[in-house]
Amino acid sequence: MNRVATGEWAERVDDLVGQCDRNAAACELLSRLHEILVTGPAHICLAIKPAISRSSLQLLLDAGAFESAALRLLRNCGYMLSRGHEGLVIASVVVPSAGRDCSYSAPSEALALCGALAVALQECLALG
Repeated sequence: MNRVATGEWAERVDDLVGQCDRNAAACELLSRLHEILVTGPAHICLAIKPAISRSSLQLLLDAGAFESAALRLLRNCGYMLSRGHEGLVIASVVVPSAGRDCSYSAPSEALALCGALAVALQECLALG
């Protein structure tokens, strides 16, 4: 995939965060996140480019292995997951170029990881 202009890429990241806020389908969000990571600016995405191909990711998604798919997108990122007694999941992700962790809460591990990574990408953009 070809890299996209930073402004267009930032819009895609913002849209992804919005979709996470609306609890869109994990399958769609993880596919979009993979594309975002592969096509994003090199100074942000080169170090965290997914170590999984699009076809391998699709196999995991087709099998319903959303958490495994999400974890495969976190190459070179630190992360932490926790679940409260009511079932809400909180994910924290540290992207090397962000300099700090970013957190996100959602009803599932896959959505929480997707949202946290998307918010971390927004942070990277804000830092320049």
